[in-house]
Amino acid sequence: MILKSFQSRDRVLLFRAFIVYVRPILEYCTYIWSPYRLSDIRKIESVQRLFTKRLIGLKHLAYPERLKRLNAESLEMRRTKYDLYMYFKILHGLVHIDSETLFQIRDIRTRNNGLTLFKSKFRCNIERYLFRNRCVNIWNLLPQNVVASNDLSIFKRHINTLNLESIVLKASITS
Repeated sequence: MILKSFQSRDRVLLFRAFIVYVRPILEYCTYIWSPYRLSDIRKIESVQRLFTKRLIGLKHLAYPERLKRLNAESLEMRRTKYDLYMYFKILHGLVHIDSETLFQIRDIRTRNNGLTLFKSKFRCNIERYLFRNRCVNIWNLLPQNVVASNDLSIFKRHINTLNLESIVLKASITS
């Protein structure tokens, strides 16, 4: 619909319209519900994948390359970042949620980032994908200067400078 509504074929403008009108629908309530099944992740990601493929000059490129050209991220990576932002807000008292009810925190400064979180034991497989367990391994692999940031904007800046994809890959191997 965006491609039919705009006369311009400028891919930056069209992708900006996608970001404004479509992506908020795809990312709605990601803190509450984040897909964990590969089929669900692929279905959600396919919306952005197909849109970027229809932009002029990007059809022949692979999806990661299209995202680089548009200076964008995959929706899955954005959901991971949102979870990390919320972890930071909860652990640093920026929201009115008691961190002790969600996380087991251990403040040890050896071989970790200084604010280690422990995963809860799972009674069933679905608990693995609840908010309190989703990104614990990723959080524990973040460097100490990132976790110990004083402000959310500094934390976000640090997260954006990290190679988060390699950290996510390493976390998936260790879990």
